[in-house]
Amino acid sequence: MTRRFNSPDWPRLMSVDIACAYLGGMKVAAFVASVAPRLSAYKMADGVLRFDRRDLDAWVDNRGDVSPKRSDDDWVRSFGDA
Repeated sequence: MTRRFNSPDWPRLMSVDIACAYLGGMKVAAFVASVAPRLSAYKMADGVLRFDRRDLDAWVDNRGDVSPKRSDDDWVRSFGDA
């Protein structure tokens, strides 16, 4: 079940699924391949990676033209079968 948010209800730190919804319904695989490498990911106590809404906004404001934060692919394993 996908949770829906109204504009003021979007959480500050978003899981991959919520970040994809925030970006207009982007597919997880596309997010992992093109957006996530350009953002800082925060691993929470529950082991889930979260992305800051401000970083997502900056990515959109710059039309995706943001330098990658990571050059390795090891972090992708955190997403499982994305």
